[in-house]
Amino acid sequence: MRLAGFEHARDGRRFRRFAAGGLPPVQDELTWTSLEDAGREPFVDLLAAALPTSADARLAALVGEHGDRGAAQQLLADMEALAYEPRWWEIGHAPDGGPAALSLPARNPSVAVIGMVAVSPAYRGRGYAGAVVARGTRVLLDSGAQEIRGDCDAGNVAMVKAFERAGYENFAERQEFLRRL
Repeated sequence: MRLAGFEHARDGRRFRRFAAGGLPPVQDELTWTSLEDAGREPFVDLLAAALPTSADARLAALVGEHGDRGAAQQLLADMEALAYEPRWWEIGHAPDGGPAALSLPARNPSVAVIGMVAVSPAYRGRGYAGAVVARGTRVLLDSGAQEIRGDCDAGNVAMVKAFERAGYENFAERQEFLRRL
């Protein structure tokens, strides 16, 4: 691939979970506000704060190309192209009231997905990524999903653990390559 001009863009892991696995445990520390209630701007704000220090290579590239806020707006626009209900998308607020985490579950044309998990740098290390995966999983299961998938970089240890704690299995490794035209 490299000899043909491609560059390695991502060393990814794919996770899946089936409805038969039941509901994952929920962390009660966060209080949730939906897109329907909050509007779009708080979602852009949280993404703009979280993306620059994300462990995801694709998100880092997006920030490099568009800046913090531009990357947040682009990512949210990309997510809006998927099927979702505004009440599914939520911001989790920490006990101090601060916006701590973001959950964007959705459906692509073939399967339900944990589309995006973001945790504000000020609130990392508290298990909130796991809370977001569990919350998004419950939302999708409640909407009738029988299978849910999610992706993350192999080096994003927090996300790998979040998927595992919510009962997901790592069923594939996914190498992504990019060739600029």
